[in-house]
Amino acid sequence: KTLIALFEYLEPKATRMHVWRGEKAERERAASGVSGRVHHSDRKLSLLDELLAVLMRLRLGLLVEDICQRFPISPSYFSKLFTTWIVFLSKELSLLFPWPAAGKVKLHTPPDFLKFPNTRVIIDCFEVFLERPSSLKANCQAFSHYKNHAPFKSLIGISPGGVVTFCSPLYTGRASDKFIVKQSGLINLLEPNDNVMADRGFDIQDLLLPKRVTLNIPPFLGQGRSQFSAKEVDDTRLIASLRIHVERAIARVKCFHILQGILPITLTPVANHIVQVCAFVTNFSDPLLSEKSVP
Repeated sequence: KTLIALFEYLEPKATRMHVWRGEKAERERAASGVSGRVHHSDRKLSLLDELLAVLMRLRLGLLVEDICQRFPISPSYFSKLFTTWIVFLSKELSLLFPWPAAGKVKLHTPPDFLKFPNTRVIIDCFEVFLERPSSLKANCQAFSHYKNHAPFKSLIGISPGGVVTFCSPLYTGRASDKFIVKQSGLINLLEPNDNVMADRGFDIQDLLLPKRVTLNIPPFLGQGRSQFSAKEVDDTRLIASLRIHVERAIARVKCFHILQGILPITLTPVANHIVQVCAFVTNFSDPLLSEKSVP
């Protein structure tokens, strides 16, 4: 039912999609002014089957050759369809799940956030692995000595109610969490009196202060202190019990098998779109949290 409902929402615009045919062909089409729209009679699959094939690759991580065995299409044709649909879905899902107004977030905030009533977003970063580029410079920028490979990172944010409300583009593995928060555009979405909840690695108070936004992270042990106070211990436990839901949201995103392995370098141009589609599609799942209580 969810798939059909999503398709019915997308279908009016999907019928007007211009199928991606490669950079050279697209430049020639743009220069000639010829429409790239595929007429119904020229389609090798129905629109619903096209969407299903794309979602199967995302969710199951199927190889292109496998999908082409299941649907009567060639690998090159499916690759063009995948690029077309993944960009289309990224844009449409961003419209379907826009950054929610503060009042709407509060309306659906569970009572477990009673001590943090102004929480607008809970954030964390997660990793995605892309095939290593042949360029030495690009490889060095992405390489992480800590992880011993070349991960890329995305910043994800959920509302207190557990809905994915923000997903940043990918940044190289060497980018710090603070750098990603600053560059992602998240801060521009926040409003005075908002509160951001995060892990203690997100030392971003100086970025939030000009916006009059507060930060809730577990407390640090300062110089000359050997242990936390009883209140700090309680605060740490409470923040951890609430912040863990962003980790649950990330686990849902990583259930898409295409993100569990290494994305081939051919998908690099659409990697941001893939991550964002996987993130926002999880909003069609059962709610992470109950509005009555947090599990």
